[in-house]
Amino acid sequence: MSRFFNHLKISRLLAMHPVEIVYRMRQEIFTRFDKVFYRKRYLKQESVDAFLRRHVLYQHKKDRGNIALTVFNKFFKRDFFPWQEDVQGLLKLFDDEYLDDKMFTIQRAKDLLQKRFFIFGRTHQFQNEIDWHFDIFEEKSIPLVYYKDINYWDSGTVREVKYVWELNRHQHFVTMAKAYLFTGNETYAQELFSRWEHWIEKNPFKYGINWTSSLEAAFRLISWTWALQMVKNSRHFTPLLYIRILQSIEQHALFIEGKLSLYSSANNHLLGEALGLYYAGCYYPELHQSTRWCETGYRLFCREFPEQVFEDGVIKEQSLHYQQYNFYFALLFKIAIDFVNESLPNITLNRLENMAHFISSLMDSRGNVPDIGDQDGGCVIQLDEGERTPFKNALNTAAVLFKRSDFKCSGFTQGSLWLCGMSGYVLFNSFQTPGRTDAVRRFPYGGYIVIRKPVVTLPQTLCFDCGPLGLGRLAAHGHADALSVWWSVDGEPVLRDSGTYLYLGAGQWRDYFRGTSAHNTLRVDGLDQSEIQGPFQWGRRAKAELIECTQNKSILMRARHNGYSHLGVYHERAIEFKENFWIIRDILHGRGRHTAELFFHLGECTTRLAEQSVLCRFRNLQVTFHFLPQDVKISVEKGGALPVCGWQSYYFGEKHESTVIRAVIKKPCPTELITTMKVEQ
Repeated sequence: MSRFFNHLKISRLLAMHPVEIVYRMRQEIFTRFDKVFYRKRYLKQESVDAFLRRHVLYQHKKDRGNIALTVFNKFFKRDFFPWQEDVQGLLKLFDDEYLDDKMFTIQRAKDLLQKRFFIFGRTHQFQNEIDWHFDIFEEKSIPLVYYKDINYWDSGTVREVKYVWELNRHQHFVTMAKAYLFTGNETYAQELFSRWEHWIEKNPFKYGINWTSSLEAAFRLISWTWALQMVKNSRHFTPLLYIRILQSIEQHALFIEGKLSLYSSANNHLLGEALGLYYAGCYYPELHQSTRWCETGYRLFCREFPEQVFEDGVIKEQSLHYQQYNFYFALLFKIAIDFVNESLPNITLNRLENMAHFISSLMDSRGNVPDIGDQDGGCVIQLDEGERTPFKNALNTAAVLFKRSDFKCSGFTQGSLWLCGMSGYVLFNSFQTPGRTDAVRRFPYGGYIVIRKPVVTLPQTLCFDCGPLGLGRLAAHGHADALSVWWSVDGEPVLRDSGTYLYLGAGQWRDYFRGTSAHNTLRVDGLDQSEIQGPFQWGRRAKAELIECTQNKSILMRARHNGYSHLGVYHERAIEFKENFWIIRDILHGRGRHTAELFFHLGECTTRLAEQSVLCRFRNLQVTFHFLPQDVKISVEKGGALPVCGWQSYYFGEKHESTVIRAVIKKPCPTELITTMKVEQ
């Protein structure tokens, strides 16, 4: 195990620029100094008097209660978010049109009162007080030690740290606050504030698993800010309690500021951290560092957002799940910017609009989107407890923000109502949903082509992936899925991506779900297109390029990648759409005798193997896969053991047996595999 981690550290070091190495070394030195000389200060909570004395709030020797009351009253008068423009109208609308959503939220809040939590498909109920360091995945508590001494990458410490972090994002605080807003029941507010104080007490600054990630600290700041606005009318919200929360907000912002994900780590984490800093500075001006945090957050976000999002709206991490993360980071950033009457650069707004356009293009007639790249099961802000995929909320909010009726999904979702308020609801319902006219949508920088053209009168969406592996030197959240396809017909996923399952807790399963055989593409000699070097690192990488995309009587796309150039071959794929069927040609160019394996991961269906064909019966349609040449070996597999098997992970932490078609041929190159996919009702 130690040799494995040493190998990972060396690989990680090789991915760094010399400037970053110096930066990391300085951080390490500071951390060691910090641990030795400041331990007692961190473990001992600063008094309210001392806290106020350090800020401009403490200008005269007055009673601390009066000063706290002054600060509290200023906070109380500030409304941060669009939904607050007409709270009574909002509550009436929930009674009239969103009653099911309201009742679901209240029921979920009742579960929370019983200390019952739902995390990544698992349910856990604490019998006594909540253990904020508890790993529900392995049913054990992580020791309360200095954060740098917790090696959460080691499965011996914690198998899947995201289960601990998810609880401590405190997105359930928002659920309890919403229940209070809906009902006026003080029980929700009282319990919420009790847990708030309990968390602060049990998580001293820089001690414990919940201080190991600056992004997770940013998520807490977001949840806390939204929850406070929803519950601030409670009689249990007192001036001294607010000052106590302010103290922790300051600690969170200082932690984020000192542990930013810079250089090779600059992915979606840095955007979330910049947003967290801006939240602390924008919404809590009582803290004397607020101006600095605002300036740092604004500078980082406006610099990094265009660096992480292509011009066509595809994020460079090549993960649709993190696409929604980055979209919500930018959306919440804009709401905060509007609060202080500032503005975002046009390039940021343009990229945000194009991000919505990309999501809209991929979404099928029932709201499904492909699981491209990693999917970690989380969200930036939990405003819709019943929605496991936040893409409809994103598109409906984008429809209001950019006045784009083509982004409109069916019905204004609860999450969009909280984000846009009553005026957004009215604007959304004034839109007429236009019909789609463009059959081919190209995203040249992100490397995707999306076909939206009816087949036997049924709506269909096909996505062809010919883009890069991922962002930067790590490409951490990318998958070895070059030239893969995702296909939905009449809202039914026919060809699916296999998903993610787990990150650090998956072992070999992590490699499988990222590997080539878990995607609808071709593998050579049992090797992945790109070389996996640890759970978030890659070595040799496949580079894909689009050769041709034409639309005449038929639609034709051709692309290739060099992921097998070290074997002396490269893979070319041509996809053509004619009338009611597709033709996929996979060609191996090069030299030598090689084994080519073609995988098609199916949605829920029954199958029947017939000579060179596989007949797949879905809910409302039938799809026939036919393979050439005649000597190709066809099999239909389900489940099974690693390394080749049929599994899918619809949600983080879950995996299920699924059906995969596997076509294998071993021949000298060049060689060709031809697949036709025909749809019938």
